Amino acid sequence: MSKLVLFPNLREARREASEWVVRVDRGLSSDERTSLRSWAATPINKRALREMAALWNDMSVLRSLAEMFPLEASAAEDPVRPSRWVSLGLAAAVALAFTAGVLLHDRRAPTVARVESPVPEQRIETPVGVSRTVALRDGSAVVLNTDTELAVQFAAGHRDLRLSRGEAHFRVAHDATSPFRVFVGGRMVQAVGTAFSVRLREDGQVDVMVTEGTVRVESGEGDPTQPPRIIGARQVLRLDGAGEGIVRTIEPVEIDIRLAWQRGMLIFQGEPLWSVLDEFGRYTTQTLVIADPQLRGLRVGGYFRAGDVDALLIALRENFRIASTRDDRGRILLSSAH
Repeated sequence: MSKLVLFPNLREARREASEWVVRVDRGLSSDERTSLRSWAATPINKRALREMAALWNDMSVLRSLAEMFPLEASAAEDPVRPSRWVSLGLAAAVALAFTAGVLLHDRRAPTVARVESPVPEQRIETPVGVSRTVALRDGSAVVLNTDTELAVQFAAGHRDLRLSRGEAHFRVAHDATSPFRVFVGGRMVQAVGTAFSVRLREDGQVDVMVTEGTVRVESGEGDPTQPPRIIGARQVLRLDGAGEGIVRTIEPVEIDIRLAWQRGMLIFQGEPLWSVLDEFGRYTTQTLVIADPQLRGLRVGGYFRAGDVDALLIALRENFRIASTRDDRGRILLSSAH
């Protein structure tokens, strides 16, 4: 059962401001810069933008905004003090008010490590809550998300990788004589020079997202009854066990949100609570259980440090009066406080 909530204008402004900060971090086009100036002309929007920028874990965002809004340049040198609303747990911005307060000074965030180029047939793994960047010997690079296992085998004429669990983002060095192939869930994703993500879900479905160039998705067993699928930049595809799926085009900001895990962040945009907990569970060894079935469909949005269960629980309690208790098995049970 979903719960519909009306929010004050400032919360909506903070949500929109967080989306703008994501775009600024990625880099704005000239049209986007014009749109941002128009949006920020409203005082409440400008206030929200300053708060969200000050809480973003990257000074380059503050510098970019200072260039666009010279009168606000002092914010880059002396960022606005987050209000008690932000610092307490609304920091997580559940209830569709994206705030990044939980991003600052959190030592429990997934670590990112760079390692040397792997040798052929090397197996690369990440434990729960850890991401890892690996430079491949052909000049390509791969970022492994939490709880991911990847086998790499390069040889003359091919570059093969096998994703047996988890998620990875690949930036492929161009080499027309040696196809770059990722085998996952009975499928093969092939690229020559591009950037794309592949995720193997627990239910066996495969997600493919292309950020640059084009990839070809086909049966890993070479089944002639299943024609290949071509996916271009800014397109995503989810394949079920039978290889069925629809290609759809997404906006750049959605790509940034989908790749937020590379910065150790998770962003939700009104997904049901059960979905949020499933995604959150990938980054922690703690188990969260919805004890009250009526809460399953509760729509939740927010900006969280991956694996920060405490921030999630605080935000749920403050915004939706959802209580959390632990049972004798150590699981965290969620139920209505009233």
